Amino acid sequence: MVPSFTSRSVLAAAAALVLPAVVNAHGIVTKIAVSGGQTYTGPIIPDSSDNSPIWHVINNSPETSASDPNMFCGQGATPGSQTPEIAAGSTLDISWASGYSSPGSNWPHVVGPVMTYMAKCDGDCASMNSGNSKFFLIDEKSGSGKTWDQAKLHDGQPLSVTIPADLAPGNYLVRHEIIALHNGREYYPSCSQWKVTGSGSLNPTDTVSFPNGGYDEASPSLQTYPPLDGYKFPGPLTPVGSGSGSNTPSPPASPAAPSSQPAPASSPAPSSKSTPAASPSPSASAPSQNPADTGAAPSAPAAPSPSGSTAGSTDCSAAWTSCNAGWTGKDKYTCQTEYVACIAGSPKTRRNTHRVVRGVTNSSA
Repeated sequence: MVPSFTSRSVLAAAAALVLPAVVNAHGIVTKIAVSGGQTYTGPIIPDSSDNSPIWHVINNSPETSASDPNMFCGQGATPGSQTPEIAAGSTLDISWASGYSSPGSNWPHVVGPVMTYMAKCDGDCASMNSGNSKFFLIDEKSGSGKTWDQAKLHDGQPLSVTIPADLAPGNYLVRHEIIALHNGREYYPSCSQWKVTGSGSLNPTDTVSFPNGGYDEASPSLQTYPPLDGYKFPGPLTPVGSGSGSNTPSPPASPAAPSSQPAPASSPAPSSKSTPAASPSPSASAPSQNPADTGAAPSAPAAPSPSGSTAGSTDCSAAWTSCNAGWTGKDKYTCQTEYVACIAGSPKTRRNTHRVVRGVTNSSA
């Protein structure tokens, strides 16, 4: 039966309310600040006119397979329009946001590692691609206690990465990658191009290429909500030079997290690389989605802001607050899903809208 004009209009209007929250559920690199130097802003999606070293992408969606060609530098990535000079040993403060406006909403996720690679360019970095780029690892971040370093981005703060002080001069790509593990695997790679200056002689030969990057997707390190304590980073590489290490942030201030949220425990034992594993058994391949069971408690995101004013939005916001206040960490976190359903309208419309949005987005964050 073909839906009536009225029902189709209701569904379209409801979907329009939900889609901004879906779009904001992903993100891109939007700004890089160089220590003692300039701050560079990345192109806003879909505008590619910004004068920036940050490579432009066509959307903020993740890759869900390590073999996807977009694992190189992101969705439909194209080179930056400038190659600024930075000294070896410089620190880059890298900020992430939704990418569709400036400054955009904060990075939404809080679970999973952050990896930073570099590849020396053969001349102009604009000529680099997945076939000729050999990436070495300079930094990997996990977290401490029950708080992933990724949560720092969720709070609107940047993550810092240091260029190895003894790196040989030349043109380089910096590939900064978030691996979000709150709902399967979501890879968010982002590239920027730089001319490194100095008198160093480090030319790493232990490298990988993307797509793949040596990631074993059967590894426990790439499953949903992996335990943070003793986390083993994916891939075969270890960081090189003086830029290695993990900057551990303070615990995030979750806008609607319960006041009884436990404080981070002491720092875990140093993380090591993940050893490729054989395909796990069904029970191992589907880890618990309950953060409390895995020791990785996600921060509750701020309630999404629907476009325009809708009847009942106040009630939905109150329900959002109540849901987060009552969440103890022992059950699956569903407050965001319930909020999205609430602002979609009546119970019948919510069910229909959920089907529409799932059909459009495949998997919301």
